[in-house]
Amino acid sequence: MQALEQWVCSSNNAISIALVKANDLINEENKPEYIKKISFHPTFSYPLFGFEEKIYGYKNLDIQLYYCSGSLDTYFHVDYAQKLDPEEIKKTVELPINVTTIPAAEDVESKILPHLKEKYTSSLDEFMNLVESRAKTFKPFGEKVSEYKLENEDDSIVYEYYKCSLRTPGFKEYHRRLQLFLLWTIEGASYIDETDNKWIIYTLYQKVNVGDSVTYNLVGYCTCYPFYVYPNKLRMRISQFLILPPYQRKHHGEKLYQKLYDIYSKDKQVACINVEDPNEKFSDMRDIIDLRLLFSTNIFDNLEAPIPENHPVLLKIRNDYKFSRRQSHRYLEIALLKKLQSNNPEKLKNYRLQVKRRIYKQNYDVISQMDKNERYEKLEETYQSLINEYRYLLSKI
Repeated sequence: MQALEQWVCSSNNAISIALVKANDLINEENKPEYIKKISFHPTFSYPLFGFEEKIYGYKNLDIQLYYCSGSLDTYFHVDYAQKLDPEEIKKTVELPINVTTIPAAEDVESKILPHLKEKYTSSLDEFMNLVESRAKTFKPFGEKVSEYKLENEDDSIVYEYYKCSLRTPGFKEYHRRLQLFLLWTIEGASYIDETDNKWIIYTLYQKVNVGDSVTYNLVGYCTCYPFYVYPNKLRMRISQFLILPPYQRKHHGEKLYQKLYDIYSKDKQVACINVEDPNEKFSDMRDIIDLRLLFSTNIFDNLEAPIPENHPVLLKIRNDYKFSRRQSHRYLEIALLKKLQSNNPEKLKNYRLQVKRRIYKQNYDVISQMDKNERYEKLEETYQSLINEYRYLLSKI
């Protein structure tokens, strides 16, 4: 009904999330306004509010989810200028003949509270006190792995990795607050099974030294899961990988992935490192880091297409560098493209046929069902798309 459209808003726009640092609040006279200024909106909200990502029944809806930047103690408050009253609407709007009732406003709290596990405050004053107190007392869970600094940042700032499991004392409760960020930022994300103690979780914190005090601000985290590989090896899968929005596009994702690769590539029990359903941005980041590593060696010297599937270089990429079969083929194809001379028709043909054979084999169940002309067209289309992707990656290395 057109009269009710004014009562519908975007759930993404309505939600404001903030990671609040005690040090940043010290010199702010109007702290609530400052928090609004640093807040960000989720990229996705459909896991809570449906695929249309709409909320019905409010005007100027403001859903505030504020967190202490390290401990993740939570402030949750729902504010709005006006809430729909069905009886009042009936008095002012002439309903169509086939409409007898007007639905009530959605219960916003019932959609969010299950994800907060009811551990939150709705008092802004209490939250401000928590920001200050937790900054002095919060320390990361688990075992510190290593640290790094970023260029052009103050010497007082260091970034530290920590390794945890769901058996780490206190971490399971902390992880319950942390995991909601996945739903806001990663399409198709879901929670892990917290009863499965095989999960390995790495957290990344910004450590700030100010005078005699040290504060920790959460930057991101990653979950990894080991799968058994016959007879006595493991395949380590990177499952969930998140850098929080205030820290994105500052190379922290590259640092975290590189650290994970360094850890597991040196682990003799790990046979392969792979990634579960990576999105495009993560795939590009991973490919660029992996290719830089391979190009720093002489592994691709004196190679040109066609390369048989059991070629020693492919086996070396898989066994020594622990990349999956699919990634090993991709990296070899990218390396061959880099060396390919465009003025040599025979070499171009050999390369094209090798890539298309791999595409056909990898997608046999689908492509084999097509007629001959459609099959050729689909292979060519996929090949050209892949070459464009490869050229993009090479331009970033």
